[in-house]
Amino acid sequence: MNNSFSAVRILLAVFAIVFVVSGCTTAKPTEAEAGTATAAAPAPSSDTSSASDSDTSAESTADSGSDSSASSGSTGPAPISRYIVQSGDHLWGISGQEQVYGDSYQWPVLYKRNRDDIYDPDLIYPGQVLHIDREASEQQIQLAIDHAKSRGAWALGVIEKSDIEYLNKALE
Repeated sequence: MNNSFSAVRILLAVFAIVFVVSGCTTAKPTEAEAGTATAAAPAPSSDTSSASDSDTSAESTADSGSDSSASSGSTGPAPISRYIVQSGDHLWGISGQEQVYGDSYQWPVLYKRNRDDIYDPDLIYPGQVLHIDREASEQQIQLAIDHAKSRGAWALGVIEKSDIEYLNKALE
């Protein structure tokens, strides 16, 4: 009995290591991580006529906190319309970035906008291009925040029932 228990523990440890090494990222950080999300380079904005969908590679060395083109008196970075997921990113952290929403609790808005590309909001992958919803109403934003605050338990690789219910309400 002890040998089989030990083998199961070893197998689970190997799966955990493979999972981490594969670059999978989660949407909901631990409480310790919640305030320390690292900023990744923003994707180029699709607002300009010269931007193309094929030009979506992020520069990992770029400082996303500075925007040299923002000179119209704004104090923060310019809002972006697309974001390229970097290793270690999660919807919670991406939503909290000033150039995205500036509020981590709005991650369900990202999930809803990208629902065709994100099966489980707890799993996003480096290189994914997320489109930022800039047309959400105050009611839609509040619905997303309420869902984020009351979502409850979550598991990787499984879409939670509450997420399905949120999408059904949000898409009505």
